[in-house]
Amino acid sequence: MRRMNLPIILCVAVCLAFSGSVLWAQPSEDSLIQAWEQLQKSDPKIVTLKKMGTRRYTFKTEYFPFDGELRIKDAIVGETGGGMVSDYFMGIIEVELVGFSKEIYKQHNYRYSMWAGNNNLYFDKKHGKWLSVREFQNAMIAKSNQMSRSSLDIGNYAIILLAVVGIYVSLRLYRRSGKTTKIALQKQEEAIARNDVGIALSEKSMQLAEESNKLLKEILEVLKSKN
Repeated sequence: MRRMNLPIILCVAVCLAFSGSVLWAQPSEDSLIQAWEQLQKSDPKIVTLKKMGTRRYTFKTEYFPFDGELRIKDAIVGETGGGMVSDYFMGIIEVELVGFSKEIYKQHNYRYSMWAGNNNLYFDKKHGKWLSVREFQNAMIAKSNQMSRSSLDIGNYAIILLAVVGIYVSLRLYRRSGKTTKIALQKQEEAIARNDVGIALSEKSMQLAEESNKLLKEILEVLKSKN
């Protein structure tokens, strides 16, 4: 009985471990915020990111002049769509920089956009982790290159197949053309031979005609002399 229960227990444990890992791999708002915090802290231009409370931070950056409170207004997790990005979820952190004026934003809008890019993340379903925009772009480039190599391999096989077919057709045409040329030459030789025979016969006929004319002249001269 114990021997029978042991495999069952092992199977249940494996299933629970697998289901647990799958559940852990699912994206959530909390995991998105944690990944965003780590990404902000790893940025050398972020001087301060210290948690003050729920979704509230003391924030200072070198991207633009700001040293104050940052609030996370919303953390959004959603599907990216189909195609190449179907293996990823999209995560967006909506923030508010308390006291950050429109004038400062207009003066530093490019630098602000550089920093705001880190507020967008992508969750890799296969590896169960959040990626920065740069990491996501690198993953897309690698995937695109892999697809290009695959399509290139298919293209190479197609080119080789077309080349083989082309060579085969060319050989068939060459052989057919050779046979046709040989027959044409034979017919031409036969025609030339027939032409030569005709010319010979024509020359013989002309020779006989000349001899006949000569004979007739001689007969006429004989008859004239007798008269």
